[in-house]
Amino acid sequence: MGTRSAGTADGWSRPVALVLATSTGGVGQHVASLTRGLRAGGAEVTVCGPAATDELFGFTAAGARFVPVEIPADPTPMDLRAVTALRRAIDDRIAVVHAHGLRAGFVAALARIPQPVVVTWHNAVIAGGLRGWASRRVERVVAKAARVSLGASADLVERARQVGARDARLAPVAAPQLPPARRGRAAVRAEFGLAPQQPLILSVGRLHPQKRYDILIDAAARWRALEPRPTVLIAGSGPSYLQLTRRITDQLRHPADGRGDQRRPRGQCLLREQLPRLPVAGDHREVRPAEQVGHVGAAAEQVERRVPLGRPLR
Repeated sequence: MGTRSAGTADGWSRPVALVLATSTGGVGQHVASLTRGLRAGGAEVTVCGPAATDELFGFTAAGARFVPVEIPADPTPMDLRAVTALRRAIDDRIAVVHAHGLRAGFVAALARIPQPVVVTWHNAVIAGGLRGWASRRVERVVAKAARVSLGASADLVERARQVGARDARLAPVAAPQLPPARRGRAAVRAEFGLAPQQPLILSVGRLHPQKRYDILIDAAARWRALEPRPTVLIAGSGPSYLQLTRRITDQLRHPADGRGDQRRPRGQCLLREQLPRLPVAGDHREVRPAEQVGHVGAAAEQVERRVPLGRPLR
């Protein structure tokens, strides 16, 4: 089962189950896009994931049968409940199970369902220590259990092969369809107090250590000497929200160059769903500081909006 583009099924019409773990951004949007495409092609779709994902991404509204299966972002004892719930959700009518991400793939592997399992790898494991060791063990379990492993980038395909995938293929994730910006350039710039020629630097994604937003915040601190001084906006939600907020506050109070508050960097953390409120195409620059970006949807969104992309130098 593949896609030619976001929301367009590639000739698949048999019943399918899509499985995802906790998501607030790219993975959930991708599953929603697949749901719409499969339904448009006449396929019955069952989506299994945390209840919050249906509220956020509208799987039921897109015509899918939604079954709550609580799969948190990190392994917990609740995984056993998720395994049981997934077994109950996958009935004999379903022809294939497509899990998105290692967490969803791991639960699908433990469920030992009779249907073939396809797993899309969206992100690489970069954690170290005990957590990294455990995550690499999960990679091996998922790779060996999947009939087909799809990588959102070439390095993820290679990684899947290294850990035992029997059939690993490249499957780039297409950008979802976005609604037009609801407000114009002047209104958005006025909200953030931007001068007419003041640069606006935007980064969008899940607030997670893997995304390395700490690099962008530190870079913003070094940009305080620039004229005009850039404003940095981070749009997203996730487990690093409070940590990043504290980092921004620390940069305001204790600038690395010792200049006090006179040239302090400006930065804000915004929820991901606020993205359509931000400036229209061509009015800002998009920065992607992540160490590894498997899901390219957010970057593709910016290309569609004709927004230049960049990465801060370390």
